[in-house]
Amino acid sequence: MPPKYAAVSHLAGKDSRIETFRYDRIIENGNKTTLLYGSGNRTLSIPIDMDGNAADSILLSQGSKGIYINRMCTKNGLLTIGSKSPADSGCVSMMGDFAFIIPENTIGTIFTSLMFMHGKGLPVELVFENSYVKLYRITG
Repeated sequence: MPPKYAAVSHLAGKDSRIETFRYDRIIENGNKTTLLYGSGNRTLSIPIDMDGNAADSILLSQGSKGIYINRMCTKNGLLTIGSKSPADSGCVSMMGDFAFIIPENTIGTIFTSLMFMHGKGLPVELVFENSYVKLYRITG
């Protein structure tokens, strides 16, 4: 669904492309663990803690160039996980074998809340989800 959102938002006159990255591998170095996700020649490096949560800024790299992403879109809402620069103003969400970069102008949308943050801030309750579908009950 996230790739289709870009097409719909483009038709509406907005540039809100949500980038999709596929899980590649884990790198373990001493007490540091990093999840790597790839898309073409671009890589997302997500440092994680013992509980599997992002532990610091996420690095988006392409060759020798890189930019940090300091926020995560999670089921608990938008979380700041670091403060490194240069930084992108969007956020990253991880779902199964995929990671998504959500641009700043898309973070506050109903789509982002339902798709990446379990309806955080909306009068809904998640009643079912799998890797293809999320169903919500309107509570308000």
